Amino acid sequence: MHELVLQNPIFRMLSEEALLKLLSESKLKTFQPDELLISEGVFNPFLYLLTQGTVHVIANDEIVAGLSVGDVVGEISTLGMSTPVADVVAMDTVKAIAFPIEKINDLGLEYPDFAEQLRALSSERIY
Repeated sequence: MHELVLQNPIFRMLSEEALLKLLSESKLKTFQPDELLISEGVFNPFLYLLTQGTVHVIANDEIVAGLSVGDVVGEISTLGMSTPVADVVAMDTVKAIAFPIEKINDLGLEYPDFAEQLRALSSERIY
């Protein structure tokens, strides 16, 4: 998992110590096909890093994005910008590292570039 996390540019700026601490406070979650990882308008307590499978991001009954291994989802709600603006649905069996938002927010305070990367990704993805 450690190597997959480091492949995502958002996490590369964290120190090894911060990354290991974040991983120790996270959990691996499994979602079945058609299961929601994130529901539009409903509080989401995690930033997810996909480690297996694919998801569709659905806004206004339209598929607006397809994401897969190495991608993150949940960044909009993680930053407190808003509740989720789209559903994120597993298309097949999906495994994802679930990073608790309070830990992500703590890292954002300690590593401003990390928070900025998440904000930039969020603005690209506002559907």
